[in-house]
Amino acid sequence: MSHPQSKVLQKIIDDWHYFAPCLGANITVYDSNYGYSNFTSGFKSINPEQQLESQELFYIYSITKTFTAILVMQLVEKGLVTLNAPITKYLKNIQLPKEVTVAHLLNHNSGVPSYTDLKNYLSENRAKPSEPWSFEYVIEKTCNGKLDFLPGEKWDYSNTGYMLLLLMIESVTSNSYAKTVKESIVDKIGLKNTYVAEDIDNNITNGYCRFLNDKREMKNIKDIYNPWWCKTGLIVSTSLEITKLYRALFSGQLVNKTSLSEMTKPIPIGQDAG
Repeated sequence: MSHPQSKVLQKIIDDWHYFAPCLGANITVYDSNYGYSNFTSGFKSINPEQQLESQELFYIYSITKTFTAILVMQLVEKGLVTLNAPITKYLKNIQLPKEVTVAHLLNHNSGVPSYTDLKNYLSENRAKPSEPWSFEYVIEKTCNGKLDFLPGEKWDYSNTGYMLLLLMIESVTSNSYAKTVKESIVDKIGLKNTYVAEDIDNNITNGYCRFLNDKREMKNIKDIYNPWWCKTGLIVSTSLEITKLYRALFSGQLVNKTSLSEMTKPIPIGQDAG
């Protein structure tokens, strides 16, 4: 059954696209009365010009962190991880103060510097988009015992924190992050087009960027950008399946009520948070 406001919603999206800083977008809306409605606006390529199709595969970037948080809470429910335990309990070779806990990393208030804030991150990304930094290099630069602030004292978005959580998941489960995502989330709720990108992925829709070449030309980077520049893990999915993920999360299919309460607990981020 189509949504009675489909034409209105499509017009809103098309109007938005005139001023959007992106080539196109897929959008999924869930309504308890009408189910899922999918919308698209814009283009998948600019030369030649091609309309964007519904349910294209995209890198979901930091939405990946929701998957990571779900996996951590599942491990907590199994008694394999404790939120208030030091991350060094699970990653023995990481040089961080014992005050840095799993919960701090989840909440971005650990004080662990974000590797994406390192001075040479963007320049190295531009110079070698197909050759990401190693985990060892990132750990050396960001997990050397020096914090930006005391754990819990402030809030600052840290990609390094979620990289450490990925490594913790792999250590505790003795499985790759990709396999754990598939077994504990994707297969559990029946997603068909969601997976961890482990190399340059030709299946995703085109992505255009000025920042991965010295001339700052707008170019399609799909075939040159290695997803492991995102040391937090980078998932490929569709707007429909991400909507299904959040429905499953909030309806108790992936974590219990206690875990969901923990995940949705507000924390102060301060007036200076970006």
